[in-house]
Amino acid sequence: MLKEQAMDRVSRIRDAAGDYEIAHGMEDALFYEFILDVANSNSLFSAAAQEVLKSRTIDFARHCA
Repeated sequence: MLKEQAMDRVSRIRDAAGDYEIAHGMEDALFYEFILDVANSNSLFSAAAQEVLKSRTIDFARHCA
C-alpha cells in the first residue's frame, strides 16, 4: 500500500465518521490490509506481521458495543 492510497483510505474513514459502525469497519479493513501487505513484503517486519495475522484464526466473537 502506497502512502497516497493510505491517505485516501484515511480520508474516506474521516468522511464516514458520522456513522461510527461503518467508520470502524473501514478502519479495521485498512489495518488488516496494511498488515497483510507488510506480511507479504520483504520488509524487516514481515515475519512479525505474519504472526499478527495469526490472531485472525482465533475463534472468538468480534464485535464492539
